[in-house]
Amino acid sequence: MKINVKSKPNLHHFYSKKNLVLISLLFISTLFFSPIISMASGWTIMDIKVYNEVELREAISAAPNEKGYAIYFMVTELVFEKPLEIPKGKWIALYGVCRLVGVDGMDTIIIKNGGALTIRGDIVVTHAEGDSGRGVYVERGGTLVIRGGLIYGNSADKGGGVYNKGTLCVFDIDNEHSQITENTATVGGGIYNEGTFTIVNGGHFGGNTAAKGGDVYSVNDFDEFTRDWLRMNDPYPSDHGVDVFIEPKNNRQLYTLAIAIAVVITVVIGLLFYRSKKQKQGSLKQHTVAH
Repeated sequence: MKINVKSKPNLHHFYSKKNLVLISLLFISTLFFSPIISMASGWTIMDIKVYNEVELREAISAAPNEKGYAIYFMVTELVFEKPLEIPKGKWIALYGVCRLVGVDGMDTIIIKNGGALTIRGDIVVTHAEGDSGRGVYVERGGTLVIRGGLIYGNSADKGGGVYNKGTLCVFDIDNEHSQITENTATVGGGIYNEGTFTIVNGGHFGGNTAAKGGDVYSVNDFDEFTRDWLRMNDPYPSDHGVDVFIEPKNNRQLYTLAIAIAVVITVVIGLLFYRSKKQKQGSLKQHTVAH
């Protein structure tokens, strides 16, 4: 005989200190990552179609501040005359089937402090074969979300595909196949990370090349899920497949100490020079008065 037993919810357990802390952290993180959540969910206040570079830049300029704004490409390729900038306060989503080709020697896309960009669908961020230039540069305070886009064929000294100083999130849900591949750099072929880098359900980073950190080079550690995912998807030694390098903490401390010492030395030398200059001016005045 099968017996179903229904129990009453334990309200005291629900309102435990641990649960309340978790709820509070979830609420705070929702506020903090609101641009990411809004754009990743696909929410938009307006959807506009563009046919050329001029219309694209005008659409970005006309976008309401801090509101999701989706731009759909009606052409399969745009060759930029200068880097595409996502300015402060603009939350832009690009989607459709289009190759965005950067200027030789320049970044294809620059996300300014306070700006946010989502690359969706079949958007490709690249450079013409033989040209140099980074795919996306994310300033401190900027946000880049990749949902199904492809960043490839770019090259730079640091971060051939993406140089991130702000927030970088790679989503690979609903079979979106987010990819950062076939980029080159001296350090961090695919991604050079100085900010926050988060993977949600994976992505593809293989095939990038660099002297150190072929696919990912980071001066900051990752969250546990991102770190575990990168580790699990590293099927070969570091010279093959996914190549991830995380700068040791002791190195960062040495760099910080070296910078601090350099600043102190510069200030001391400046003060000594200023004092010496004042003393010479005083001596000159006394000499003039004496004559």
